[in-house]
Amino acid sequence: MVVYFLFACRFKALKICLKLLYENYNNKYNYPVLVFHNNTYDKDFIDEVCNNINSDIKFINLEFKISENVNESDLFYNKTYLNYVKTRFGKDKINYLHAITWKVNCYNNFEILNNYDWVMILDDDSFFTKSIDFDFFEVLDKNNYEFGTGYSKNGVDQNERDCRQELHNFTMNFCKKYNITPKNQILKKCLENNNDLYLMGKKREEMKLHLYYGIVVIVIFII
Repeated sequence: MVVYFLFACRFKALKICLKLLYENYNNKYNYPVLVFHNNTYDKDFIDEVCNNINSDIKFINLEFKISENVNESDLFYNKTYLNYVKTRFGKDKINYLHAITWKVNCYNNFEILNNYDWVMILDDDSFFTKSIDFDFFEVLDKNNYEFGTGYSKNGVDQNERDCRQELHNFTMNFCKKYNITPKNQILKKCLENNNDLYLMGKKREEMKLHLYYGIVVIVIFII
């Protein structure tokens, strides 16, 4: 069982996140913690984290390039017709795109994760602000769950809709190709109506749909 961070890149946030993770959860269980990054952290920073928080934290540096089957012109930062891209998502966010690509492929392509029964994925702004008195992995294991997730928001804004460009079509085409009928009624209705925007204004329903799309993509790539 392992806790790992999806390409942390913010120095101050990561230190706070790791400190709270150990104080409010992992000091009780001492699960391995892996921090993946792309030439972000030097030896001085890594030594500071390990000396002040926990010496068992491992930093793993990975190198990336755009896949040969992907045209650079198709990358998200070139979709400048979207306001979110135009105002907040420039080419400097390429490492974020690498991180997401790695995330949905890592279980099949990264051997180190094959050594663990469970993984927990965290961003560097995932703050454990209160003590957690149960073991996430134990709950999953005892109940024979395949995976677990959580969210704390109640609604989706336009920027988040922009970020899920083509996820609806991707999910719909995959389900049609393999003759899959989703058990989740919200996702099922969206695919039947060929429209994921009819939920706009229905905060909780759209938030759940936003979450389901992410799960579908991860599960598809794992399979």
